[in-house]
Amino acid sequence: MFLKRLLETNRALAETALGWQRDGTLLPDTYVIDLDAVLENAEAMLAEANRCDVRLYFMLKQLGRNPLVAQRLSELGFAGAVCVDAREALVMADAGVPLGNVGHLVQTPVAALGRVLAARPDIMTVYSIEKAVQIGAEAERQGFVQDVMV
Repeated sequence: MFLKRLLETNRALAETALGWQRDGTLLPDTYVIDLDAVLENAEAMLAEANRCDVRLYFMLKQLGRNPLVAQRLSELGFAGAVCVDAREALVMADAGVPLGNVGHLVQTPVAALGRVLAARPDIMTVYSIEKAVQIGAEAERQGFVQDVMV
């Protein structure tokens, strides 16, 4: 599905990655990212968002938990990372990347709430009153009110 599009838009990346995989430079299941292309696309998105007065978060999804890409996107002006789970949120927070939304797909476990909330995400997604209460209690313990999205 993605290979056809990659060959149309960035054939050199595909050929380089294939060569590196064939000669053993890359192991299978390795991400190869054209950071210049990612940043060029990100700049275009931000320019349009700024024109429309829209605040953008980024979500790395297929790029994995890559703090280098996240840091560069933050430097460009994205408001923060959408972190689908606590582990991703902690990787981003440890790399100094602002957290936009946490818990988008997986609820933050109680054991990680303290560290995640210490990074002050803009908003956390909750799927239950119980999780909202847990987040509220931890945020109160840390001295602030955490915004949530149901």
